[in-house]
Amino acid sequence: IVFIVQYQNGINQHEVSYTLPVETGKKSRKQADTVLSNVQVDTKKDYYRVTGDVTNSGLETANAVVITSAGPAVPVFPFKVYAVGALKPDDFASFEVTFRADGNVTEVPLRTSFKDNDGNEFSSDTLVELGEGTGPKPKQDEEGFSPVIIGVLVVIALGVIGAIWYSRRPRG
Repeated sequence: IVFIVQYQNGINQHEVSYTLPVETGKKSRKQADTVLSNVQVDTKKDYYRVTGDVTNSGLETANAVVITSAGPAVPVFPFKVYAVGALKPDDFASFEVTFRADGNVTEVPLRTSFKDNDGNEFSSDTLVELGEGTGPKPKQDEEGFSPVIIGVLVVIALGVIGAIWYSRRPRG
């Protein structure tokens, strides 16, 4: 920013300029900084459930802290967006987020956003690994018997038939 000061000393006109260096886009050293930890991924019937903790590791309060999933994931109810609220410095809170993702997706970004005391919004993404082959379990048909139950029933039936045969055989 350049300041130009013009003044008069008697009948003499004077002008002085002063340049004040201002750096924009530089992150404040005191600013709130959110960090996700203790992140666990569980699979439900047709969606993923991510739980964990969010910590404010900065020196100022993080206001309106919100956590959600970002693309390629699609947020779903019951926890499409998890609103934590205000986090004071060195404070933490638990969160829970639910989303759907295609079977070939191995990582999903969790987006954490907050506002500073002036209302400026900041956000950061943290990649969460879903793991290999841990996608939501497809719904199984609940009709019919499973092969294990059929095997147990066959063994019981053979045992009953064998006991009847043993008790009715001629002795002698």
